[in-house]
Amino acid sequence: MNVIFRSASRRLGLLYLILYMGFALIQSLNAVPDLAALFVLKQGPGLAALPPAQASALAFLFLRLQSANFVLAIFFGGCSSIVMGFLVLRSTFVPRILALCMFVDGLGFLTFSLTTFLAPAVAPHLGPFIPYGTAMVGEGVLFLWLIIKGVNAERWREQAAAAELA
Repeated sequence: MNVIFRSASRRLGLLYLILYMGFALIQSLNAVPDLAALFVLKQGPGLAALPPAQASALAFLFLRLQSANFVLAIFFGGCSSIVMGFLVLRSTFVPRILALCMFVDGLGFLTFSLTTFLAPAVAPHLGPFIPYGTAMVGEGVLFLWLIIKGVNAERWREQAAAAELA
């Protein structure tokens, strides 16, 4: 994505890449608390002295950490979607309506992540709709457009040539 939209704005492309890599890194580390909870519940070496109630409480703590980690990743994903929306707006080779779709996507992710921290009682009610519903609107539409229609190659070359001169 960064290569395609680099001609729209190098700085926004780099910001998108950094935010998306943060999202991917946090998501990839999300398995660690799950494994820790499993390790505690399976009474790994050195944990046999823990009573079952304490082991369960510790495992629950690890699972809560996994949940918080997921919400943090969603925050980075939302920020990257909004930056992608601005990249689409600045580009001349894809329809601008796709930017609106990416803004909806990003705002859905941000709404879910901020609601989870600020109003935890509301977050479970948003779960079925946000962020997954908005992700289908934003990322789904953008990716399907790029797969099916692609970019306007002539306009992309023009914008890339103009970006190289600047």
